[in-house]
Formats: sequence, C-alpha cells, structure tokens
Amino acid sequence: MGHGRHGKGSARAVLKWATLLAVGAAGVSARAEVPDNLEPDYAEAVLAFNARDYAKTLERLNSLLKDHPEVNEFLELKALSLRATQNDADAAQIYRQLVANKTREGRPPAELAPYHFELAMILTRQKKPEEAKPSFEFSIANGFNVAPSHLYTGLGAFNAGRWAEAEGHFQGVLSEKLRDLKPVAHFYLGQTYMRLEYPAGATASLVEARRASRSLLDDADTDPETRKVAQQIFDATEASLAPYDKGQFFGYVGTLSGYDSNVLYVPSTGSSAAYTTGKASMKQTLMVGGGYASSSMRALQFVPSLKSNIGYNFNKDSQGYQFATTVASFYVTRNPVAPFSFGVKVDASIVFKNDVDADTGKGVYRPYSRSASLGPYFRYQVSRGLQLSLEMTGEPKKYLDDPYTTQRRSGSGYAVRGYLASDSGSRFWNPTGSFRYAKDNAEGTEYLSSTVGADLMDVVHWSDKVDLTATASFYRQAFPLHSVSERRDVNLAVQLGASWKWKPRWTVLGNLGFTRNNSNFETVYSYNKAEFGGGITYSF
Repeated sequence: MGHGRHGKGSARAVLKWATLLAVGAAGVSARAEVPDNLEPDYAEAVLAFNARDYAKTLERLNSLLKDHPEVNEFLELKALSLRATQNDADAAQIYRQLVANKTREGRPPAELAPYHFELAMILTRQKKPEEAKPSFEFSIANGFNVAPSHLYTGLGAFNAGRWAEAEGHFQGVLSEKLRDLKPVAHFYLGQTYMRLEYPAGATASLVEARRASRSLLDDADTDPETRKVAQQIFDATEASLAPYDKGQFFGYVGTLSGYDSNVLYVPSTGSSAAYTTGKASMKQTLMVGGGYASSSMRALQFVPSLKSNIGYNFNKDSQGYQFATTVASFYVTRNPVAPFSFGVKVDASIVFKNDVDADTGKGVYRPYSRSASLGPYFRYQVSRGLQLSLEMTGEPKKYLDDPYTTQRRSGSGYAVRGYLASDSGSRFWNPTGSFRYAKDNAEGTEYLSSTVGADLMDVVHWSDKVDLTATASFYRQAFPLHSVSERRDVNLAVQLGASWKWKPRWTVLGNLGFTRNNSNFETVYSYNKAEFGGGITYSF
C-alpha cells in the first residue's frame, strides 16, 4: 500500500497548515509591550517582515535586542523570521528563551502554549519526535492547536510502536472535528488498530478515512495541498478495502450427536417448563444453512439467510418430541462497520413435529407452529473491544393445534434485549453480559407470562484454533393468571461449549450443559435437564 509514502505527504500538508495557525497566534504587528521610544524601529521591522525582506527584519531586530534582550515581542518576530529563512536551530533557541521569559514573569500557561507548539514543530522537522512530545503535550493541555498536536504526538508514538498511546492521540484529533485532518487521523487510526489486532476497528477507520477524503475531493474549495493528501489517502484506502468491498454467499452443513436427560416437548428451551417429558434419550441433529451478505463497506448492508435443523431421538418413547425447524432471516444494517450502527431484522420460522401414531409407532412430520420477530437493533462501539447493543422485537406466534381454552399458547409478545460485550484479545477474559425482558401475551391465560433475566458469557481463546465458551443464565418467569394461583419459575442454566478449527472449513464442536427450573408448583413444573454432545460442521 505504500503507507509510509502516504504518511509523509499527510505530514507535510498538516505541517504547513499548523504553522499558519501558529503564525497567526503569535502575531506580527506592533504590540503595546514595546517601549514607546522603540516603536518606530519595531514597526520598520514588522513592515520588512510582511514584505518578506527577512534579512532586513533580522538586522533591525538584532539591533533592538542588543540593548533590549528582555522584550518578548522582538524575540517573537525574530523567531518567525528565522523560521521563514529555514534557520530552525536558532529559531528553536528563541522559542526556548520565550518560554523561559514568560515562565519567569509568571505568565499563564496559555501564553506559553504557542511557543511550545512552535518548538515542537521545529523538533518534528528535525526528526526529534521524543524531544517534541513534551511541548506538544503542553499545547494539548492548554488548548492550543490541539488537533495537530495530537496528530504529531500520535505519529511519533505510532513510529515508536506505542500503539495504545497512538490510538488515544488519533482519537484526540477526531474529537476536535477538524475536517481537513479527519482523513489522516482515520487512516493512521486504522493502521494502529491493525497492529493492535483489532480488525473490526481497522476496517471501520479505513472506511471513514475513505469517506472523509472523498468529501474533501468533492469540495471545490479544498486547497491544492490538502486535495493532494486526500487523494493519496483515498487511493490507499481503496486499495486496502477492495478485497472486502463485495458481497459473498455463505453456508454450512453439520451434525451433532448427544445425550439429553429430559427431552423437551417443545423445540425451545425458552418454552414453558410444563412441556418436559421426563424421558432421556440419545439425540442426533442435522443442521444446514446459507445466505448472502452484501458488502459491509457500503452505507447499507443486506443479509438474507435460511437455516434448518431436524432432530432424531433414539429413545422410541421420545420420538413424538422430534422437530424440524426452518428459520428465514433478513437483516438490514446502516453503516455496519461504523462505531455506531443500527438496522432492522426480520425472522420467520416454521416448526414441524413428528406426529407418531400410537398403534403403529410410525410418525409423520406435520406443521406444529409458526412464529416471527420484527424490530430494530442498535450497536455502539464504546471503545476498542467494548460494544453495547440493544434490540427490540415484536413476536407473533401461532400454534396450529391449539385449543381454544385457557391452555391456548398462540398470541403475540415482545422482547427487549441489551448486551455489553468485551473482546479485547485477552486469552481468558472476554465477557458478554446481557439482560432480557419478554412479555408473552398468550391468548390462553394459563401461559400469559413475563420473563426477566440475564446471561453472562466468557470466551476463552485457548489457542489460535480452540475457543471455549462458558455461559451462565438466570431467568425469572411469572404467570399471573395461572388457574390455581400465580405461578413463579426461576430458571438457572450453565453451559460449556468448545470449538476447534480443525481445518480451514471444518470445525469440531462440543457442549456440556445443565439446567434447573424451580417453580412454586414444584411437582408439576420443576425439573432438571442435563445435556452433552459433540459434532462437526463444514462452512463454505
């Protein structure tokens, strides 16, 4: 990509821009602090400076400073003249003297900040970033040329391999919201995230660099030097993002084998505790799915998908509780790789149940239920490795063989889920915490309920190919219109999962879990459920 070449071009443009700011702050007009009897000579030096006759300017100033070395205005103009003649070494000495004079006079730090900034810029041109750093930090702390000070300090940290420090300074540039510096800051932030092994942040930053540089290129008022840098950054980001800026199909097929100590009568662990069989069985599940994801580099990403699974229970007494489920999903996300993204998701599912004839023992799969969920979701990258998510869904459902009694489960509902996920690359501690509130407005009063709960999950990156996932869940479910009295359930579940990237497209899976449901109607609704199993999937 040629990052170094693009970086130098960016630095030259910002250097010119920042220097102009500093010249304006220092000022080159006659000042009230100049003694009255010296005003004519100083005014003559100012006129010579504005006429770019720097030799004459320095001649007049040296004459004045010979007898009046304490006048800061003379020193300021001399430093500017020395800079204009590219005499950085002498200019640096003048700025150090100005800092010392102002400090001795007890002047506020804000008056010293312009001198610190100019000194830091000279040291940067002299390729002395570590010497420049304290002066840039002084400028930042005192609110002078904050964005360019952050930028050059960040570049120094980047070149020294201090990635976390560089990240903070490039974010500091962006916080100042200076349009001309956005492409440079986003570009180098992306490079920093690559070194920090944070690919999502790197991609998002490069996308923002491309967008910001494109904006400058489209603006007729952009000056030529800034336009040149913007074009370099645009070309570099285009080259980096091109391999990812396209849609792709995806799919998988897999199988899981396992043991279940208490087969559920319905195909969801979120269903009522009443729907357990008390029958243990070995189980086999076949899974298949696929879809398409449009480019995540664009403003809108579309992801339609379809997945199905069918289960088989080896215990003949449990074969009436075998299900085949198909779920169609469609996601639309705005700015999917940006720090803040949002979208809408739609899921529609249909479940078939094995209807076993009691006399012959033979079964036929018949439609069992239909359900859907629709709603918005929001994601915010709080910081590197920390993401906040929120989703809200409406959830209508229809059970096809549902009695028109208090036992009726068809109806509607809604759910609110929130997540706080951390994955900073730690080997052992990459937790996700979530909460959920759901309301099931079943048409039968027996199953009208509300659920509130939380999950805590941690991913352990055991090696480059092996991940372990531990999950603990706690849910309270209330059925206020239960026929006898209010029913209250507490559900506790723990699970340990493992995945091994056996080959590029093959993944070996394992799981071990235990669930305990406690109810105030203990003999009817309390139960235990233990599971373990393993399998393999092929992705394409």
